[in-house]
Amino acid sequence: MVKSFFEEKSYESAFNAELAQGVEGSPFRHFAPGARLEAMLGFDVMTALESRNTAWRAMGLTHRSGVSIHHRAPNQLPDAVFNLFIQYKRSDALKSSRAMHHTYFGGLYYRFRFDTPKNQLATLHELAAASGSAAHIVYAAPEFHTVQELWDTMIAGKIIANSVIVEATQLQSGHKAFNFKTGKTSLQNPEPEPVKASPADVWFAQLEGRTAPLTETLGIAHAAVQGVPQWVETWRSSQPRLLGGEPFSEDPLVESAVQQFAEVTAFTWAQGLTWILAGPNS
Repeated sequence: MVKSFFEEKSYESAFNAELAQGVEGSPFRHFAPGARLEAMLGFDVMTALESRNTAWRAMGLTHRSGVSIHHRAPNQLPDAVFNLFIQYKRSDALKSSRAMHHTYFGGLYYRFRFDTPKNQLATLHELAAASGSAAHIVYAAPEFHTVQELWDTMIAGKIIANSVIVEATQLQSGHKAFNFKTGKTSLQNPEPEPVKASPADVWFAQLEGRTAPLTETLGIAHAAVQGVPQWVETWRSSQPRLLGGEPFSEDPLVESAVQQFAEVTAFTWAQGLTWILAGPNS
């Protein structure tokens, strides 16, 4: 993973400049709350875009009538109507073939995290519910990560065209990040999520005081992993990508053992655990 080389503010400035160019001869009306107020409101900027602004089409959004949130901070917000609220994010580039969604995206893809600040997404969800169909509440993130790419894209007037625009209500709390690439359906949640594991004492009680064959201990470990409901769906979605479509062996017993070993290994890795296999003479 390669983190963005530019600051969020640099991207925000370039994006806003392009919004301002959307209607020739028309003023760009927007307001950016200060850092402290932003933490309370959840967005970087709110704008009042005219229906003829070409940015609507570039963002894949439709014009909306607008809403006033003046009442949320009467002394700090203008008494005016706004129809687009934007939270800007920087994007990380995932280039490695070992990246979780490398196969799905067919190579390089990008992601931005929306689990931080902690309550930001929940705050934007509340704003979306209060605004109804009167305004768009979105995240915007670039499909590039270097300073030169930012500059070249800005000069070309293609910042919006090379950004992903996601309605805040499309993102779910409990997930971490949004993965995207032009021409592909985007994905939430790039990393294994911690899940509640079965009590370890139940697992080890079955092994206490005896030496069991590897296949038997593997079966016990696999049964314990299968007892974690949240894990089952995660494994079902990951298994084809990790193991491929071809069987490891024509022997069904060997194939079963390989499948079980792979799942237990994936589970322990996702939980940050270490699984140690030892022979009777260890």
